[in-house]
Amino acid sequence: MFMSELNDKEKKVLYQLVRNPLASSREMAGGIGLSLSTTAAIKRRLKKEGYFKKIRIPCVESFGIELLSIVYTQFLATRSLEERLKIGSKYDIEHPNVFWIMSEQSQGMSIQFSENLSEEKKRIEQTETAYTKSKFLEKRGMEVILFPLELTELINFFDYSFLLNRIYHMDDKIPIGAIKTKPIKLSASEKKIYLDLIKYPDLSDQEVAKKAGTSRFTVLRSRKNFENRIMKTRNMVNLEKLNFGLIALFILKFSLSLAEENIERAIKDLLCQGAIFLIRERMDCVALIPFETFDCYRAFMNSFSNKYKEYQYFSAFPEILLFSLAEAKFPKRHVYAPLIEKLLNIGQ
Repeated sequence: MFMSELNDKEKKVLYQLVRNPLASSREMAGGIGLSLSTTAAIKRRLKKEGYFKKIRIPCVESFGIELLSIVYTQFLATRSLEERLKIGSKYDIEHPNVFWIMSEQSQGMSIQFSENLSEEKKRIEQTETAYTKSKFLEKRGMEVILFPLELTELINFFDYSFLLNRIYHMDDKIPIGAIKTKPIKLSASEKKIYLDLIKYPDLSDQEVAKKAGTSRFTVLRSRKNFENRIMKTRNMVNLEKLNFGLIALFILKFSLSLAEENIERAIKDLLCQGAIFLIRERMDCVALIPFETFDCYRAFMNSFSNKYKEYQYFSAFPEILLFSLAEAKFPKRHVYAPLIEKLLNIGQ
């Protein structure tokens, strides 16, 4: 369904909310030339109407996580999506390691963290066995790409700034760089505060303090200490509200002979198009890119194909799964609390 277009002031505020999620209304107002009252009113309206949602992403390497994996699968469309999700629920939807799932009747993908290779392989084997017994899988089975975090660049981990920069023509020079973590040793009380900050990102410091059984000042101090060290705050936009109809999963394998400068050029192209997720480990790269319409997707692919031929970016043409936002289901989107609870042994 087509949504009404945001006006210029609303676009500026939404962009700042995504680009600078920790900024106050006063700081945003000064940066975009609007009054404090106008900025605050637009911010409240955008939130009320569901244009953005705050999340907190844990930097899980600090707690012993070694792998991020992308699983993508082609399914036989002989039974309903609801049946398949129910069958795989134990190993995907209910599994604490899995934090993001997107699925249609004939295809699906998930993103998950794992403490080690054995843990992830065991989960994949269990999932594949469950789907095979129920005759859901194509002959190809489940495809898995493993990214050892120590060797991997998390170039964009669900920062929508690049996407809004493109569609709103902000001409902002967004720095490109992988997320770096700085480990912190947490006390028992800090673990509880950390879990509640991840689990309830919209709560005020006072509300988190009440849940954690501590003072507002302690939560404030802890939150500032955690930010950009063991967690990242993001404001995620609602793609359907912005009239996006598709999201594409790109599985890329750079040519071994490709110069680093050309790899960087290819990554920049993906970010300029609005990749909301982009990860790379040597020659392997995975991206998630939203598109307004199929024509927009086709136009990008024509340009991308020409550059692929000119620079010989890849050892083979990228594998792409194209999902319709109107038809896809998202059983999990940024559900990190169960993993943090498991890693920190909270409530066990």
